[in-house]
Amino acid sequence: MVARGYVPASTPLLVPEEGPHEIALAPHDLDRRDPDRVLMGRVMDGGGNPVARVVIEPIGVAREQYHRFGGVDDLGIDPLAVSEDDGAFRLGVGEAGERLYLSVKAPFLAPVRLAPLAAGPEVHPIRLGVGLTVVGRVVKDGKPLPGVALGMVQQDRNSERFVGEFQFAADEDGKFGFVNIPPDEDWYLYGLMDSLKPHGAIPLRPLRTTAHGESIDLGDVEVGPGHRVSGRVVLADGGPVPPETRVLLSRDDAWDSQTAVVGPDGGFTFEGVPAERVGLSARVPGYHPSPRNASLDLLNQGGLLGMVEGDTDGLRFLLEPGPPPERDSGGFTQEDYQEYQRRRDSPLRGAPEETP
Repeated sequence: MVARGYVPASTPLLVPEEGPHEIALAPHDLDRRDPDRVLMGRVMDGGGNPVARVVIEPIGVAREQYHRFGGVDDLGIDPLAVSEDDGAFRLGVGEAGERLYLSVKAPFLAPVRLAPLAAGPEVHPIRLGVGLTVVGRVVKDGKPLPGVALGMVQQDRNSERFVGEFQFAADEDGKFGFVNIPPDEDWYLYGLMDSLKPHGAIPLRPLRTTAHGESIDLGDVEVGPGHRVSGRVVLADGGPVPPETRVLLSRDDAWDSQTAVVGPDGGFTFEGVPAERVGLSARVPGYHPSPRNASLDLLNQGGLLGMVEGDTDGLRFLLEPGPPPERDSGGFTQEDYQEYQRRRDSPLRGAPEETP
């Protein structure tokens, strides 16, 4: 909830059956506080015209001792601001001269992330462009495939630059058009598994965006084969896997995932998985992925990581009781990193069957 002169606030969970809800906003003190604790800016389009209703959100803070990304509400920083008709906005900050990383999003313009801007008397000019358009047509066996969903995401996920993912559905002729895509970036285009699994898969397709106002025509984007990944979640102590346990399969480079609910025997199945590197994770309270899983993600230790090169059946995802083991005080060694890379590029595998 945002209103001029008030501190922005998030609502609690709103239940329609409870009737009307009253949302109280606290008056802001931006007019009274030290100017060095207010970050000011003005948003303009490529022609220098002010842009209203732009959402400006702090996504990180740069302090002398550290840089931090993620939630900043606990640092006394406003959660967001919305630009006025003249493009101006103000954000309250926690410390004098605070420097913030900002996410800036406006309808019909390309989103941006900005290097740290400092609170104080300076009004920071922010320019937004229209971005560019990426068009094409989804086909299978040479025929258009309507209604399926595609995604685009930056290859560089650095918090300072990452603007999030874009999604678009093909129309009745299989045509799609991503709009307001930021320029001068490397991207991946891909099909979303949940949408495409009845038909196959669209694997990663790298592309480079050019300049504001331009268009990239990818032509026909062919649907290729999708693969099956199936197996069982197994608890090393022989206990039953809790009902409703979910297994997550996520693509390593695409912003895309599938979720499966295990059966009574811990079984799970995913369809429409492209031939790519994927991660597999499952959360069972009181358990962690076993080191006996051949594809254990050594870096994060939260699941498996490996290549899908065809149908993968009978994968045994072994979980052991207790918290994951702590790393040695020496940290992640060069040998650990080399083994991590080897597993990433090897076929996805679980733990071997136990021998009597």
